[in-house]
Amino acid sequence: MAYLFYFLLIFVSNYFLYGDEYHSIQGLYGNKALGMGGAYTAISDEPSGMYYNPAGMSFSQSSNITVNATTYQYDRKTYHNVFGPAQNYTRESKNLGPNFVGILQKLNNLTVGFSLINIQSKKYSLSGEINLPYFSPEVDRYKADSLENTMNFLAGPGISYLLGSKISVGMSLFYSYDNEDNIFTGSIEKKDGTISAHTMKVKRLTKGVLPVLGIQYLVTEKLSLGVSLKKMFTVIHNKRYSSNTLNAIASGNSFIRNKEFIESSDSFFVAYDEPMIIAVKSPNLGTIAEPTEVRLGLAYFASHRFLVSGDVIYTGSYHYSKRNYGVIFPEKAVISADNTILNNINRKETYNFALGAEYFLTESIALRLGVFSNYSNTKYLSKQKLYVERFFSNPFSPLPIPITPNYYHIFPSKRLEHVTQFGYTLGLSYETSKAFYSFTILAEDGRGLGFAFNSSVPQKISYLNFNFYLSAGTNY
Repeated sequence: MAYLFYFLLIFVSNYFLYGDEYHSIQGLYGNKALGMGGAYTAISDEPSGMYYNPAGMSFSQSSNITVNATTYQYDRKTYHNVFGPAQNYTRESKNLGPNFVGILQKLNNLTVGFSLINIQSKKYSLSGEINLPYFSPEVDRYKADSLENTMNFLAGPGISYLLGSKISVGMSLFYSYDNEDNIFTGSIEKKDGTISAHTMKVKRLTKGVLPVLGIQYLVTEKLSLGVSLKKMFTVIHNKRYSSNTLNAIASGNSFIRNKEFIESSDSFFVAYDEPMIIAVKSPNLGTIAEPTEVRLGLAYFASHRFLVSGDVIYTGSYHYSKRNYGVIFPEKAVISADNTILNNINRKETYNFALGAEYFLTESIALRLGVFSNYSNTKYLSKQKLYVERFFSNPFSPLPIPITPNYYHIFPSKRLEHVTQFGYTLGLSYETSKAFYSFTILAEDGRGLGFAFNSSVPQKISYLNFNFYLSAGTNY
C-alpha cells in the first residue's frame, strides 16, 4: 500500500492544485477596468460594471454601450532546484481568447445589461525529462508528458436603478461554468532497473450561480463611493479521476510486477494496490471554494480629463471539511480520510488593493495606469516551519497511520504554497462620441515558497504573467 499512497500524494494532489487556487484575483475584465488595475468599483459605468459594481451602470454617460475585449496571455510558473541545482520545474501557458463581451442599455432611471466574462482559460502542455537528478541519486531518469485545459466563464444579466441624482443600486446574476480536463503520463527509471509508469486522467465540471449586489453614491460632484458584494453558489459538480500505475521492481536478475489503479468520482473512491483494495464513499471531488468577496471603492474626478480611483478587496475565508470512511480489503480494516487529501478547498481570507488613474492627453486619447496586489490565500510559513508541516503530510511519512490493527487514519493535507503577487497595467485608448479602441498591457509577477510534486524540501517559486488586451466598442 505504500506505493499507492506515494503515487497518490505526489502526483494527484499536485494536479488538483494546478489552477491558480492560491490567489483570490483571477484576472481583470472589460475596458477601463483593465487599464486602471481593476480599481473600478466606484466607477463601473461600462458593461464590465456588472462584475465590479452593477450599481455604477446608472451613471453611464451613454445610453447604449457595447464592449468586446480579446486577450493574449502568457503565464509561467517556475519551481527552482526541484531535482537538483539548476534542475527546475517550469509550467507555461500561451493562450488567445475572449476576455469580455458586454452590452448596456439605459431606460430612464433603469439600466439593464448582459455580459460574458472569461474568468480563466489556460492551456498547459509539458513534455520533458530530467536525467540524473542530483537530489535523487537512485534515479536515472524522470519523464513526463501532460496536457491541461481549464476554462471558467460567467454569463448573465445585470440591472441598475437610479434612486436619486446621487445614489443607485444594482444587481447582477451570473451563470458560472468551470471545467478542467487533464491528461498526464510519466515514468521513473531507477539505476537498479526498476521502472514505474503512470497514466492519469482528470475531468471536472462545476456549475453554479454568482450574484453580485452593489450600491454607488456620489458624495460630491467630484467624489464617488462604491460598494459591492458577491458570493459563488455551487449547484452542480462532478469530477472523475482515474489513474493506472505499473511498477516493475528489480529483484536480483528478475522483476516483480505490481499493478495499481485509482478510480474516483463525487460518489466513490476506489484504490487498488495489488493485492489490497481501498473503498471510500463520497469524497466530493467536484466542489469548489465559495468565499464571499466585498469591494469598497473611491474615485476622485479631479477634472474632465483626470481621475484617480482605489479599491480595497476583501475575500473571506472558506472552510469545508468532511471525513469519509471506507474499508480496506482483504484486511477488513476501517479507514478514515479527510476530503482535503483529494480536494482541499479551504481558503484563508485576503485583503487586496487596486489603484488606477485615467488622464486624457487630448480630447480623444486617454492614458490609463494601474497597480494591484494579489496576496496568497494560504498562511505564510517560514522555510523551517514548512519542513515541519510537510513532515506530517509528506508521502514519505507513514500514511495511512494504523491507529489499531483494524483502523487506519489519514491526516488532513495542508495547502503550503505561498506566493505574493503584484500586477501593473498600462493602457492607451482612442475615444470618440460613438466608438472607442483600446490597447492594454498587464504584467504580474510574484515570489514565494512551495512544494513541487509534494516533495519534502520546499522550493523557491517565481511567477510571471503577461496579458495583452485589445478592446473595442460603440456608444451612443
